[in-house]
Amino acid sequence: MKALLGSQDVRDIVSNGYEEPESDAALNQAQRETLQNTRKKDQKALTIIHQAIDDNNFEKISGATTAYQTWQILENTYKGVDRVKKVRLKKLRACKGAETCENSAWYLDSGASNHMCGSKSMFVELDESVGGDIVFGDATKIPVEGKDRNWIWHLRFGHLNFDGLRLLARKNMVKGLPYVKHPNQLCEGCLHGKQSRKSFPQESSSRARRPLYRKTWVYFVKEKSEVFGIFKRFKALVEKESGYYIKALRSDREGEFTSNEFKTFCAENGIRRSMTVPFTPQQNGVVERKNRTILNMARSMLKCKKMPKEFWAQAVECAVYLSNRSPTRSLWNKTPQRAWTGRKPSIGHLRVFGCMAYAHIPDQKCSKLDDKSEKYVFVGYDASSKGYKLYNPLTKKTIVSRDVVFDEEASWNWNDEPEDYKFLFFPDECDEPSDIASPPTSPITPQQSTSSSSASSSEGPRGMRSLQDIYDETEELSQSFNNLALFCLFGDNEPLNFEEALQNDKWKIAMDEEIKAIKKNDTWELSTLPNGKKAVGNCASMFEHLKKVMTQEFEMTDIGLMSYYLGIEVKQLEEGIFISQERYIREILEKFNMMNSKPVATLIETGTKLSKHEEGDDVDPSYFKILVGKFKLEGYCDSDWAGDTNDRKSTSGYVFFIGNTAFTWSSKKQPIVTLFTCEAEYVAAASCVCHTVWLRNLLKTVGILQDDPTVIHVDNE
Repeated sequence: MKALLGSQDVRDIVSNGYEEPESDAALNQAQRETLQNTRKKDQKALTIIHQAIDDNNFEKISGATTAYQTWQILENTYKGVDRVKKVRLKKLRACKGAETCENSAWYLDSGASNHMCGSKSMFVELDESVGGDIVFGDATKIPVEGKDRNWIWHLRFGHLNFDGLRLLARKNMVKGLPYVKHPNQLCEGCLHGKQSRKSFPQESSSRARRPLYRKTWVYFVKEKSEVFGIFKRFKALVEKESGYYIKALRSDREGEFTSNEFKTFCAENGIRRSMTVPFTPQQNGVVERKNRTILNMARSMLKCKKMPKEFWAQAVECAVYLSNRSPTRSLWNKTPQRAWTGRKPSIGHLRVFGCMAYAHIPDQKCSKLDDKSEKYVFVGYDASSKGYKLYNPLTKKTIVSRDVVFDEEASWNWNDEPEDYKFLFFPDECDEPSDIASPPTSPITPQQSTSSSSASSSEGPRGMRSLQDIYDETEELSQSFNNLALFCLFGDNEPLNFEEALQNDKWKIAMDEEIKAIKKNDTWELSTLPNGKKAVGNCASMFEHLKKVMTQEFEMTDIGLMSYYLGIEVKQLEEGIFISQERYIREILEKFNMMNSKPVATLIETGTKLSKHEEGDDVDPSYFKILVGKFKLEGYCDSDWAGDTNDRKSTSGYVFFIGNTAFTWSSKKQPIVTLFTCEAEYVAAASCVCHTVWLRNLLKTVGILQDDPTVIHVDNE
């Protein structure tokens, strides 16, 4: 701060201030100018201080009117801070190498993940295998004697509170959990994910005390219309496993629970429906509290490892898996998993969500000198097998493996993840979908094992290679093409000017052939410029004379400047050339009776929830789809496999529509020889997608935004 004030030549007025006269009338002209300059410097210094102060400290100096007063307030506020730092450093040095300190003090840093203490008696479970050195501010070092292991179970259980961990260990509700003592520290992940308001006193409780299992299942849906089908599968699952029938179902009044098919199904199966009053979620408090608990766990796990929000589904699934193995007040000395299955769950396989994992590569997938392990991120437990779900941030693929070694303290650096655009995308053959609808099975797996499970693969015909092998051996694009726009231009890769074309022998041959064709057809004659004459340039009278001669020689009409092309209006003015679709938009508005409609950013109030009106008339859904589809970009692509009889290369073709108008198309021979029709279709689809990305950026530039994904129709025959 002092350096900043000194650089602006206001350091003296901050330190010494200035005297404000009682009246300006007694001052002469020179004194008035000096006073005015001094006031300007003071206000400049005050502005610099205000800009450098945070909100908390600004409240302390808001009453000060001069820079000197402000500086005095700040000096009094932070008086003695340097002295306190020196005292703490001396005390920390005194504790170095000592078995105990006088008050067994902890030395904490809120910006760090590790804290240290000089007394072994302060640790409940000390892992002395952890070593290393601690470097102090005076460049001295001391060895690390060990690290507390209490926090690792807190992280493995998805940031479960320590009271719950102690209850699990004390009542022996799970296998493999040691006694855990609450460290006198704060968990930053819990604060980011779970912090809430203080609870209000509750005078009475009407909560039912019944022996329920409290087992939780979670299903992920893309659309709410899938809820009915999932409920039928859930009903069959729980009734088959428990031997009981569902008698009652409590839910809110959302549309997925109030449809006619849902009501009919419940009535036919004798299921009594209990619904909450609108805008009263308190009447379904068990589910609401469970949702809150699961979201708190998922949020804490993501924040602790600084993972992106795109992993929310994996975090929620893992949180449900852990909550079924955590204590609850509704059950006495049991976890929901044991109450449901009758067996005590084992927790020896639990690992910290989001930690680094090293999965074994099967011998069938690597050669002798290849790596035997690959780095992944742990994202959950597989529900259909005894294995872990691992995510590879580089290939964007998830695998299931049981031969894994974990580094629970390490995490992936998601901030430095490079953007990678592949030319073609292929699913990983070893990927196995996880059916989270089935009850999870505990993968009893040691931290390191020797056997490996691999997906079986069948060999192709002799002398043939699979499409996957072809692209595995193909070199990837250079790292300089990490920009998507440059990648789209790479599809054609044509020279941008004459000089670049001269450097390519193929373009030289093409130009020579073009000149030969011009001479053969007598398109024009080459001649030398006569002496004393100049070449004709941009001459308006010459163009008029040419048009008159051409009109007399051929049947043609001068229609003037272009004003309409492929549904786009073109206006050529002195300021520039402008394109628009004003006429097309006006036709749409007139067709749907919207000429007098008021333009708004959103078509409906945000946050509005829609429900089906049973007594109303049916509405034709195609009416709105036609209106939206008027500006929707849509593409079609196809290929002609081995259409060229000379070199057996295929032909790629595509066409794009906006509404019912085709405005761009292409039919071009592929640069490579494809082995079969499926590969030719892939190459054509990839070229079409590249052109799609370029068109979306072009439409965005002219104001036609494409919010929804562009649909590409590919011929699969």
